[in-house]
Amino acid sequence: GLGAGDPAFAVAVHLDRARLRRRLAVGGELSEADLAAAVDNDYRLALFKDRRCRPALRHVYARARTGHDLAQEADAATALADATPDDARTAAVMLTRAAEALVELDRTDDARARYEAAIERLPSHVPALVGLTDFALGRQDWTRAVHSAERAGQALRDHAQKAHFLVVAGTIAQDRLADPEEKLNHAQSLFRQALAAEPRSAEAFSRLEPSLHDARDFAALAELRSEE
Repeated sequence: GLGAGDPAFAVAVHLDRARLRRRLAVGGELSEADLAAAVDNDYRLALFKDRRCRPALRHVYARARTGHDLAQEADAATALADATPDDARTAAVMLTRAAEALVELDRTDDARARYEAAIERLPSHVPALVGLTDFALGRQDWTRAVHSAERAGQALRDHAQKAHFLVVAGTIAQDRLADPEEKLNHAQSLFRQALAAEPRSAEAFSRLEPSLHDARDFAALAELRSEE
């Protein structure tokens, strides 16, 4: 068993005390505010013994969310992700939430890093891909926006949403990329993928049709119109 000098024993004691206070409102003459502070202190002591203590990190994160403490929220969410190496989805969710808080704090480099870390942990995590797309658009990073919107479209299961994000990616490529060949070929490919996902996508059709016309690809244009 655990001995009194074992750090894990101290963590367990602090967690049990915090849980007991919360469930039974044990605190004697303590006011509600003082009781909450005592619970917070129990969790802080647990974290002092073990920085990866997930119950304590979840408590700190929840308190930060409730109090709209964005810096604490981002730190706790990142720490929770680091403390869950065996759960890619939870880590991706926490890293995405950390990124969202950091965007609000205008810590742009840190926010981008958290979005990218979330995608690294779970490449199909749509909220991180969408967040990174919005982030890139806001900073006119067109190449990153195209790439992340395309990956979001590919990861989505709903056909209409998939088509929409592929059209978003294609539209950015068509309107913003510098290389003329990439603008044309990549955008058309994305619009075709959108129509493959949702053949009734009016926005994909309305983007692909003039693109084919401008490229004088009349055979492809005739084929597209025949499928309308």
